[in-house]
Amino acid sequence: MNARERIDRLVDPGSFLVLEISNRHLNFDLNRHPDIAVITNVTQNHMSEYESFARYCDAKERLLGRESIAVLNADNPCTRHMGDHCKERLFFSCRPDAIATGAFVSGGEILDGKGYICDVADVPLFGLHNLENALAAITVARSVGLSSDEVSRGLKTFCAVPERLELVAEIGGRKIVNDFAATSMESTRRAIEAYAGQPFVVVIGGETKGVDYEPFARTVQLTHAVIVGVKSEVTDVLHRLGIEFETHPTVREAVRAAFQKTPPGGTLLLSPAGAFLQSRVMVREGLTVEDIIAELRSLC
Repeated sequence: MNARERIDRLVDPGSFLVLEISNRHLNFDLNRHPDIAVITNVTQNHMSEYESFARYCDAKERLLGRESIAVLNADNPCTRHMGDHCKERLFFSCRPDAIATGAFVSGGEILDGKGYICDVADVPLFGLHNLENALAAITVARSVGLSSDEVSRGLKTFCAVPERLELVAEIGGRKIVNDFAATSMESTRRAIEAYAGQPFVVVIGGETKGVDYEPFARTVQLTHAVIVGVKSEVTDVLHRLGIEFETHPTVREAVRAAFQKTPPGGTLLLSPAGAFLQSRVMVREGLTVEDIIAELRSLC
């Protein structure tokens, strides 16, 4: 049974099947495109697999079929120009953008063409990138007929996805946030922006995947972020870009040092900004997130 046949068997009449598609899936002919296709943003990632960023954007756009309703981010320079061939395009935006035909933000409120949905403060997720994700979800929900009240109730009760800015513990007055799913430079950069203005220390490390880390370096400098690194491609690149921070040979040592640097009332952010820190390096160390929390508790 091929993938398409399995998908067909999963879908009951009148129900919705939601799939997250990797860029690697899009390197092949989909044969069947989604009825509603969402691209929240496109930023540099997996550059070692593509000739250029333009080719990477082209791969992402393969998700959009002629009969698809495309839900796209008006604030992202790449997605803003996608989907000309689609049946319909619905753009969401974090501001009152002229092309925002989906959900958008104005004056601290989330609205769409039909009116008020909820306040931005009602979204229980941290960071501008999560607000963008919420706007995409609102746009989809409204396109299939959900009322503003139904959408608002769903948003207010939504919990963070594991390993994406997930608060996993409070130890010695410090919050421990698991963001190990941030295996790209841009994901961690957005997390750092979210915590700017409050005390936090971020643990990074992993493989760069051929990505340009200059935007990350600028964000670190602008936010005065405190970084502790696990010696790797990511830390080597940032040192070459002139970012000064201490590195350690293991995740265990880096996390311990970062915790000691984190002041009471602050946040220890575990957000690699690179690939394979958790899936390879921590596995080699025999270290889990639960182990990290237990060891940090032993320090207090």
